Amino acid sequence: MIILVSIYFSVIYLSIILTLNLAPSVPDESTAAPDIDRLLISKEEWPESFIPNPTVKDVIREIPKYIPMDIPPKKGGPRNIDQSVHWNPLRIFLLFFSFPVLQIICDSTNSFAFRNHTAQDPWKPIHPIELLHYFGCLILIGLFGQPPRKYAWNSRNGYLRDTPLSKNRFEQITKYLHFRDRGPNAVVGESWWLKLGDVLPILRQKCQEYWDIGSHLTVDEIMISFDGRSIQKVTIPAKPIPVGLKLQGLGDKGYIYSWEATRPKLAEFQQDTAKFSVSIPETVPTVYAFLTATQSMVARLVKSLPKGRQFHLYLDNLFVCWRLCQYLKTRDIALTGTCRKGACGYPPRLLALKGVPTSLNWGALQGTIVKGVFAWLWQDNNLVMGMFSFF
Repeated sequence: MIILVSIYFSVIYLSIILTLNLAPSVPDESTAAPDIDRLLISKEEWPESFIPNPTVKDVIREIPKYIPMDIPPKKGGPRNIDQSVHWNPLRIFLLFFSFPVLQIICDSTNSFAFRNHTAQDPWKPIHPIELLHYFGCLILIGLFGQPPRKYAWNSRNGYLRDTPLSKNRFEQITKYLHFRDRGPNAVVGESWWLKLGDVLPILRQKCQEYWDIGSHLTVDEIMISFDGRSIQKVTIPAKPIPVGLKLQGLGDKGYIYSWEATRPKLAEFQQDTAKFSVSIPETVPTVYAFLTATQSMVARLVKSLPKGRQFHLYLDNLFVCWRLCQYLKTRDIALTGTCRKGACGYPPRLLALKGVPTSLNWGALQGTIVKGVFAWLWQDNNLVMGMFSFF
């Protein structure tokens, strides 16, 4: 017994030694200084450089010369589509929900329904055409928005009275509809996007296939209305859809080019990707700063963009900080956006100016260059903080 224990610990020790010697060298998160702003901003910008309760004259500076990134303008538009023919809404819908995709949904739904239906509720197999009728009813319900739904098939004035799908069949399909049959032993608490199986990746691929992306893009939250019970729902009161499931989408003038599904404290590809890091210029030895989970989502989304092109990304203050600006700049992607008071790399001098009770003239601008990123403060109705990258 003692010999076996000795051999066991010897194997563990040998594994540790081999790992230390053979594992590739990667940036250590501990090298990201806790006070990263001290490495980014000159001493003249540190908070202790300003007197308590400063006035505008105490913190105003001449704006340094800067050269914005020159991104060749390009408008996005359809591609891989014959634009010489007429495209009605159904044909456009079938580009994305093609018959192979519809068949995947039908097979999953039939499999689940045959396993769970009862004698009082017999199941008739669904086929792609009937599934199209079902989706059409869903679209009409969304357009009319007249609850309760049970009156939609009213023979006198119901807006679904002439549809080929009866009310009972519609409710039965709603009960058994599945995009992926998870089998008799389904995992409880599975992330909602996993329940969509192969359908979600196929739709993402088709969104990129049929659009030639432009140069000026944005990333923002997308809310999918969901009223059911789920701990994966998200609430954002300021959104037109305040409660539902959330995506982070990469968009081009209203067209969603790519996206990543999220739930509270987890994103679709968060566990599959190493941390994104950016080095701080002029630090010896090199110090690395790591993107947060939210900023890493932007880094993953821009991977879907075509190689060899330049882009300009516009973001709100949920994402913007020096780390993300610098990371994207090294990949020929300019970034412009507002930022929050605690954003990494935002100069204390501009924060002090924002705290001065006296307003500036409308349109007044102050700025500071922070190691290749221009941090600015602009007077609108209120003072607006932001950053953009430049060469």
